[in-house]
Amino acid sequence: MCIRDRRGPGLGKLDELVNAFTWPGGPNAGDSEVRPMTAEERGRFERGRVIFAEVCSVCHQTSGLGEEGKAPPLRNSPWLLGSKKRPIRILVGGLIGPIEVAGKQWDLEMPVYDQSPEHVAAVLTYVRREWGHGADPITPEEVAQVMEEMQTRSAPWTAAELEAAGD
Repeated sequence: MCIRDRRGPGLGKLDELVNAFTWPGGPNAGDSEVRPMTAEERGRFERGRVIFAEVCSVCHQTSGLGEEGKAPPLRNSPWLLGSKKRPIRILVGGLIGPIEVAGKQWDLEMPVYDQSPEHVAAVLTYVRREWGHGADPITPEEVAQVMEEMQTRSAPWTAAELEAAGD
């Protein structure tokens, strides 16, 4: 029997602690094999690490666990790890709450990250592969395509709009 089966009231912090870590075969590892990154993708990942540390970690924290009142967690977030277009739309177009992440409602605004497709791809490749994530890297070409599709958009995305967009 594991600790989770015997926990009583007040041990929710144990779940938070376990969810903060990922290891092969662990509860957050997922079931699929992670494709190794190419040398080009690895370079993009490393550039994304630097950009994330300088820009994004102020709110999302270097741990990716977010901070109450600033930004939701990125770890294991379906908003980040599912479709490639969804996180591109969020970063390039911004996001306004409410949005549910990790079982909590967040009613904040994610500002637009107004940078080149290469910078956007680097940041997203990093967060889709850091903290035990295994989502596919994002290319500058994919970012440029979404930017082209969004040329006439002037308002931040809402969770409902992102869900309706599907991909």
